[in-house]
Amino acid sequence: MGRSQYSPGQLRTHNMAVLSRPRTRSTDAGRWSTCNHASSSDFDLQGVRYRAPVDRNHKEQTSTVIPDSEGKYGSKPSNQDLVVFLIGARYNHPLGLFSPHAFTVGNAFVDMVTNLDKHAEEFGYLGATSWQSTSAAANNELMIVCYFKNVEGLHKFALSDYHMPTWNWWNSKVREMPHISIYHETYHVPAGNWESIHINSKLSGLGSVSFKMPEEGTGKEVYQHPIVDASKGLLKTSAGRMARSDAKEHENKIDVDPYDM
Repeated sequence: MGRSQYSPGQLRTHNMAVLSRPRTRSTDAGRWSTCNHASSSDFDLQGVRYRAPVDRNHKEQTSTVIPDSEGKYGSKPSNQDLVVFLIGARYNHPLGLFSPHAFTVGNAFVDMVTNLDKHAEEFGYLGATSWQSTSAAANNELMIVCYFKNVEGLHKFALSDYHMPTWNWWNSKVREMPHISIYHETYHVPAGNWESIHINSKLSGLGSVSFKMPEEGTGKEVYQHPIVDASKGLLKTSAGRMARSDAKEHENKIDVDPYDM
């Protein structure tokens, strides 16, 4: 969100069907910069920082590594806590997304994402990706997966003026909307307990988060996506990406390594 895939007007038309994209706060869209922030030979990171908008596949094996305030990755992956927040709605009605109050609920989700993006630093918001469930034939369930720096920021937003009016509206109307389900789940993931891998992928999931980092060459702070090469070193395996091994557990077990040719 900045990260959002559409403009607010389009989002309302799509009614939160798809809500994620790299941040769009930078003016020179489509620009990429490559950076080396290696501080250890065991953790040789070749980072590719995305700047908005990027709608193409990144045709390598990549992972997300949280940088420090200077935009450096350090020598240990998965070295910071992360909060994963799932929030969704399901429309249990023959009219689905066109059922009574569904449009208002959808717009509330859009407003939530828009305000989080505008005030990301205040609430420690990092980004999000939206999903549509296909578990039922009606495809009537929508969910947003959000990422925050900490639980305190998430709770601060929940009690802020950007969210409380919607919460109060829902409480006043909930008995009129027995056909609309809403839910959320919160996971506080300690450092060393999360990792990611993306292959031939657009920015999605944890790959969609962005951080304010100094731009190489200018020093100007811009939002960038900390996507790094995961084809070698510690980032080559799941255990390595959680700093639980030296990433050599795959040796002599994989017949073909497409990134070592």
